[in-house]
This record gives sequence, C-alpha cells and structure tokens, in this order.
Amino acid sequence: MQPSSGSSSSSYTSQDSPPRTELWWDRLPSLKIVRPPKGPFSPQVDERCFTYCSQSITGRIHGNDPWCRTFCLRRVFLHEVSRVLSRHRTETVTHVPGRKQPIVETKEVVETQPLNHPLPPEGQRYSGWLAMLLDGKFGIGDGEEDDGHHHDESDSALGPGHSHPQRETKHWREGWYIWWSSSRWAAQEKLDLMRRDLEGQTDWQKLKERRNDEWARGVPPQEQTSGEQELHPFQDMSNIPPFPDVS
Repeated sequence: MQPSSGSSSSSYTSQDSPPRTELWWDRLPSLKIVRPPKGPFSPQVDERCFTYCSQSITGRIHGNDPWCRTFCLRRVFLHEVSRVLSRHRTETVTHVPGRKQPIVETKEVVETQPLNHPLPPEGQRYSGWLAMLLDGKFGIGDGEEDDGHHHDESDSALGPGHSHPQRETKHWREGWYIWWSSSRWAAQEKLDLMRRDLEGQTDWQKLKERRNDEWARGVPPQEQTSGEQELHPFQDMSNIPPFPDVS
C-alpha cells in the first residue's frame, strides 16, 4: 500500500523512512569532534620499546648472538589492574545561609576490586640504587611495595646466619614501569608479550615455570603437562604458517 498526496508526486512505503529535504547548510564544510573511547577499547599507546642491536664480523663468522639493548616504557592503566564491582551516583545537598536554592553536588562512585597480577621475575628483584633514583615514582603501587623500608646493597654483605627479609610478591599497579634487557631472546619475547594483556602475560610465565620444573625433575617430554589444559597464551599462532612472510 502506497500513500499518496494529490499535490505531491513522491511516494514511499511504510517500511521506508520518509523523504528528507536537503538543507543548504548541509553542504557547508563542518568540523566534527570525535572523542576516542576509554578503557580497554582506547587506541591510546600504553608501551613503547626501543631496541638497538649490532654485530661484528668475527661474531657473524662464529655464529655469536648480536649485541642488543632494549628499553621499554610501559604505562599500566586502572582498568588493567582492577575490576568494577558497582557504579552509582550520590547527591550532596548543601544549604547556604542567605541563598534560596541549595547547592547540589553529584558525584559518581565506582567500587573496584584489585586484580593481583604478579610482576614478572625481573620485577620481583629489589634494586636499592634504582629505588633511590626513582624515589618510588615508577612501578610503585599505593600502600604495597613502598612500605618506607629501603634496603641498600650492604644487605648482601651480611654474615653467616643472617638472611634477607622475606619480601612479599609484587603485583602490577596503576602507574609507569621501566623495562630493559641486554638479551636478544628477552627482546623477542617482549615483542610477543606486547600482544597480550597482563593476564595473558601471567599465564605465559606460569607455563614457562611449569615447563622448567618438569625439565628439572626429568619428566619425559611425552608425559609433560599430561591431563592439564595448555596455558599457552598464543593460541591464534596456530592459524599462521610455520614461517610467516617477513618481507
């Protein structure tokens, strides 16, 4: 059924949208402001790495590893280390003498729960000079690692019968982190882990520790990880050829 008008020759069905008259200002150039999404869908850069490698003539002849240095700067955001439990708004009404209308303040309250993803082994080590240099500005969570007790390198000179104080496991917290290495294998692994979130990196570390433990105990390869689900974080790597095109 097509409704029609005696003064107009245009027609449309009930399923179509009514015709829209184009206005002259629609043809003018306009400026559109687009705000990128926040949280896990944000395109904001959270890590930058710089790698420098060199090789000598004799090193190439003897098949030695290249000389490499890698430096990475990582920013961990709040949504990576916490889970939102609830979100609600509160209103505070303040009556001011001499004013007819009260002041209403609206505040959004977000209750979160921390996700305790442990730092990698290199992040569990304590460096006295680095802590003194950075003064707790990098990689220090609120009320966790920075407990006010700074140990210097003289602790390593303790006599027999003295042991280092047991330090708690450090976890990822919101803030900035510095990572550097002189191993080209660590640099390659770092590039792979840049594809994964903190949970995926934790699973990868657990897999390495389990495999190394099985190797140290002499477990045959065919019996390793038997009956356990594989924790490899790169399942999608099975969809590419063994030697991808790197040209």
